[in-house]
This record gives sequence, structure tokens and C-alpha cells, in this order.
Amino acid sequence: MTRKALGRGARLALWTLPGAIAIAGFIAVQPWLRQQDPVVLQSVTIAFVILLFGYGGLVERRHQRHLDEVELASQQFAIKHGWNGGMIAVALLLMLPPVMNWLVDLAITSSNGSSGVPNRSTVQLAFFWGFMLVVAMQTVGMFVAGILWWRGMVGRRERS
Repeated sequence: MTRKALGRGARLALWTLPGAIAIAGFIAVQPWLRQQDPVVLQSVTIAFVILLFGYGGLVERRHQRHLDEVELASQQFAIKHGWNGGMIAVALLLMLPPVMNWLVDLAITSSNGSSGVPNRSTVQLAFFWGFMLVVAMQTVGMFVAGILWWRGMVGRRERS
């Protein structure tokens, strides 16, 4: 009996499934976590972030095994310039009052369940959401830098 090789989409789905399950599980336990001691909430949140970052590092290392030197150069360029661009984009976004107000409202609503008086967990969630915004914008910046790098490479090949 021979095994059929999975297609690229199926492999991508299998590699992203644990991250999606972890995120869905974290969202599902939010009502329970709100009723617990703040130490429990903070511990579970830290464990969740460490788990996702660790799994992301594992997937990245596995992906890099099969890349040639040109693709590795593209990734290095994207990481170098995308991280900086993402941080600058967040700084510029936080200067806009609607974005800042949205993040503050998100933190207050996430911690209290309503737009009541903020407390310590509100401030912690504000830092968490701000950090997640930085990570998301750095990811977008890496995608953009990678696309720009490949467009530059195609242009150089056509000119030579």
C-alpha cells in the first residue's frame, strides 16, 4: 500500500492547525479566566504566548531547512527591514487618536466586560494588546519587505 503525498495546502493546514486550536482554546476559556484570580489569568496568558512563540519558531526552523541561499537572503532582508518598518508603523498608528482610543476601549472591555473604571488588569491587557499590535505590524512589514525584495530581484534578472 502506498501513501499519497499531501498537497501544499493540506501541509499548510496541518502546520497551522495547532496554532489555530491554541488560539481558539484561549478565546474559549476567557469567560472562565475572568472569574479567576489575576495570577491565574496572567500565568495562563504568559503560557499561551510562550507556547505560540515556541511553536512559531519550530515551524520557521522546519520551513528554513528546504530553502536555498536566495530564499534565505530574501527572508533575512524581510526580517531585517520588516521588523523596523512594523515598529515605525505602530508608533505612527499610536499617534492617531482613533487608533489609541480603540486600543484603550479594547483593553477596558476585555478586562471588565464593560466600559467601566479601569483597574490593574486593564493596564496589563493594554500592554498585551499593544504588544500584539507591534507583532502584527512587524509581520505585515516582513511580508511587504519580502515582496519588495523579490520584485527587486526579478527586475535585476530582466536587466542582465
